[in-house]
Amino acid sequence: MENNCRKRGVITIPLILLFSIIVIATALAFSYALTQLHNMARIQTQTDLPLLLHKAVVTALYSPYSSVYIRVYLPEDHRVSFGGNTITIYMPGTGVSKQYLEEQLKKLTPSQVSFTLTVTENTITISYYLEGKPVSFNEIELTENTIYDLTITSNKQNTITVSARA
Repeated sequence: MENNCRKRGVITIPLILLFSIIVIATALAFSYALTQLHNMARIQTQTDLPLLLHKAVVTALYSPYSSVYIRVYLPEDHRVSFGGNTITIYMPGTGVSKQYLEEQLKKLTPSQVSFTLTVTENTITISYYLEGKPVSFNEIELTENTIYDLTITSNKQNTITVSARA
């Protein structure tokens, strides 16, 4: 009987070590997966956010006196400001080429609406024109780590009102 107890005790220590290794490996794999998802979400945001905002603005401009509702999430270190005739999107390391983004924006733009695009390391700026005249946005800034419900309304010719609810 005494012999069985010793064997069980000896077997238990390797099992505890094996279990500990499995738990640590699982935690590391989970951490790695979350890091990869975060990186993918950041890359997705860098192309989707400008396209989503552009599509909403263009839709509102194309249909005077109409509203477009969208929901956007601004991750850490991201901001969006509307003012004058521009939308400025601040995001560190945009990683988006101007040529690619311009091609994607043109696909969503009707002939009456035109835009100019400026892409730097940390900002994307889109200036809008309707039939050659600058569009006017109200001044509003959206900050990081927030989900916003945006209403983009075309009030009259060349005037866009953006309202945001966090």
